[in-house]
Amino acid sequence: MSAQVELVRSEARLMTREPMATFWVIAFPTALLGVFALIPTFRDRVPELGGQTVLDLYVPINVTLALGFLGLFIIPGALATYRERGVLRRLATTPVGPARVVLAQLAVAAVVGVVGVSLLLAVAWGLLGTVVPVDVLPFAAALLLGLLAMLSVGVLVGALSGTAKAATIAGNVLFFPMMFLAGLYVPVAVLGETMQRIGELTPLGASALVMQRAAVGDPVGTLPFVAMALWTLVPLAVAVRRFRWE
Repeated sequence: MSAQVELVRSEARLMTREPMATFWVIAFPTALLGVFALIPTFRDRVPELGGQTVLDLYVPINVTLALGFLGLFIIPGALATYRERGVLRRLATTPVGPARVVLAQLAVAAVVGVVGVSLLLAVAWGLLGTVVPVDVLPFAAALLLGLLAMLSVGVLVGALSGTAKAATIAGNVLFFPMMFLAGLYVPVAVLGETMQRIGELTPLGASALVMQRAAVGDPVGTLPFVAMALWTLVPLAVAVRRFRWE
């Protein structure tokens, strides 16, 4: 246990040496929400959005933006870099073992994600006056499951990517359609019911949709939770079987 704690500390120190990596998770989603808050029409209540403002709608979307950066860029990039540089191969011959390094990476990434989301919600609810969720438990559950799902997806991408460049390409290929279905570019509620149904099947889309519904007290349904659970379990199972240590 003490060795694992030291590994987590070491990974945390390494993470602090890459400020641009953590910037995209901790600072950028909050800064982007601040920019949205400067747009007057984003503070107007829209009947088509259930009486919410566009800014209210973008709080969960920006949460998933932080999770997307975390799962599709930070985790895969770190694991692929270690593999490319032979770090995992060398660790395989030591008592520490590469598996513990992966666990340490996940622990640090989870903390970074929690910090980024906490900052975003504190600014949104405390400074910008966006709607505080009516149903707290579904909101929190969607946030937690979304985080776990993206950690799992990140491990899978990192498990299969031979180089950091390959991990970045794979992350980009997944990031943009996932964020589209989460409503970053155009709110899914505006696109219609069909896009909502498709979004419910993706980890970020399901997480954003449940948080949006829970914010105003609408029924959240079970399908998004099932989708997020599957996105947590299936990629992790595949990653364990297919992980490339070198």
